[in-house]
Amino acid sequence: MKTWQKKDVAAINKKVAEQAAQLGTSIVRSCSGGLMRWDPQSPMTETLLDEMATSLRAQRQMLMDHNVVLAIETHFEFTTHELLRLFDRCDAAPGKFLGICLDTMNLLTMLEDPTSATRRILPWVVCTHIKDGAVILDDAGLTTYPVEIGKGVIDLRKICAWLEQAQRNINLTIEDHGGEFTLPVFDPLFLSKFPDLTAEEFARILRLALRTREKLKNGEVAITPREEWPEICEARIKRDIRSLKQLIKKQ
Repeated sequence: MKTWQKKDVAAINKKVAEQAAQLGTSIVRSCSGGLMRWDPQSPMTETLLDEMATSLRAQRQMLMDHNVVLAIETHFEFTTHELLRLFDRCDAAPGKFLGICLDTMNLLTMLEDPTSATRRILPWVVCTHIKDGAVILDDAGLTTYPVEIGKGVIDLRKICAWLEQAQRNINLTIEDHGGEFTLPVFDPLFLSKFPDLTAEEFARILRLALRTREKLKNGEVAITPREEWPEICEARIKRDIRSLKQLIKKQ
């Protein structure tokens, strides 16, 4: 992402697909850097999608030969709208050679309401990064950040219920970390890079920001600086696991 020179991703994916086949796993998670549209010097999103579609179409048979689904994470580069169009351009079908690793909090950072986005992409989900989060609205725009499972504003109970109803063998994998992400939504140029964002979905995100404000007042959530994460990581992940198990039991 510093030079934007081309890279032989197909050769890397082939090696990983071979390793996955040897291990007897059919899912390989993949993500593509991130935060491209935050940098004005980055290529246009449509250019990146064009390159990605060309590359993945050429890898289709290789992935199918190894019985591997490449699970593209909902990370910090493409929205669910764009990923659905990408799958269409690759002539993919759910469960064949492309899928989704659903990161529930990253959706917020890509200006998507997590429940709406999950519903859009649900047929494609093959694995997960279950992560709670919160979102602040201030003069800088929106700031998103991970929080302990069960303390944030993401409706993980509803999302996990949908995953269970999908009747596929989807494992719930927890991801948690420190840090924050600033979305300069008051910058017209930045906002124009999310052409699929509707007023309705933006309103849902603002409603989550209102809920976050109340949680901040009550001391329920706070941003964890990245440098402090190693110190609290083990204890918080243990609480995450307990909270997710309790959430599932209450389905």
